[in-house]
Amino acid sequence: MNKGGKVLRLLGILFLSVSLSLQVFAAETDDEEVFFENGNTDEILFEDLQNEYPIVSESDFEDLGLSFPGTVSAPISIGTMANSSVGDRYESNNKYETATTGLMGKRISATLHDGDVDWYKMEVLDTSVPYAFVLMDIPSNCNYDMIVVNSDVTEGYIDFKEGNTSEVFYLNFESEGTYYICIQSSSGYSDTPYTLYFGAAYKDGGTGWRSSGLTFNFGYKPQGGTDYKSCEHRYYNLTNDIAIPDGAVLTDFRMDNSGNGGTWGGFYKFLRNSAGREMTQYGNLEAFDIPENTYYAKQNWEIWGKVLYSYSFTWQPNIYIGYKYVVSPQTMRFL
Repeated sequence: MNKGGKVLRLLGILFLSVSLSLQVFAAETDDEEVFFENGNTDEILFEDLQNEYPIVSESDFEDLGLSFPGTVSAPISIGTMANSSVGDRYESNNKYETATTGLMGKRISATLHDGDVDWYKMEVLDTSVPYAFVLMDIPSNCNYDMIVVNSDVTEGYIDFKEGNTSEVFYLNFESEGTYYICIQSSSGYSDTPYTLYFGAAYKDGGTGWRSSGLTFNFGYKPQGGTDYKSCEHRYYNLTNDIAIPDGAVLTDFRMDNSGNGGTWGGFYKFLRNSAGREMTQYGNLEAFDIPENTYYAKQNWEIWGKVLYSYSFTWQPNIYIGYKYVVSPQTMRFL
């Protein structure tokens, strides 16, 4: 098989490619929110990837003409090899029978020494979610390839690239069971490690609690009466926050009631996104009720509050952001 000759790209048809679905959600664009009836999460999570990487299913597995055990007999042309190599801590995993286990969902750093082939084993227990396969950081002057192989090692899927270009695709399994990932060289070997990920395409993350750097002064508003006093509106801009992956979807937004120790009562906190959608939280609580798979985390959030009474209360909230993102070469550092 020629390199890339068997690649089937299913770009732009995300409704068919992944089965994880919701009844209704709103995916944001730069200009407005677009609502999808019976849509699925990949409309928003895969938006930035759909024109870059293949999204395929197990039905796209093909007979690759493989020879087992040992080196995959796809066309390879051995180039310059490393002069010396001691292998990595996962050796010996040169056959599928001795494939390394227990690394699914983890970031792997390993090497291909002279004549080496690396095999990894994964157990698929959930076919309702997509899985990511990422081979990156391929050393200079090397051409490494990734093959996903079925449980009886008769068929597989490839998306070979030339040179040390990363190989990335997203796969929907139709059957639970054992699968294998084979990393081989079509030219060159190196003691410099490659990076590999195979596992769930979606990952959860969070910023941890951190100071917002914002101050809201409520001043003096005595008890008695039913009218509220509002504070000024301020902005918490996450648009360029490097601690959050690009394209991450908001799953949690928390604000505490930290401040100068002043007394308050009837405290409500307000949060508004860039598209004008507003959420409210009572002051003794921390978590806002966030609609699932609706908002991008990285945007300019407007924050303010109101109190029923205040005796010199200054609000200086700490904030926690939770998010979900797709594993890709761009987000690998968050693993």
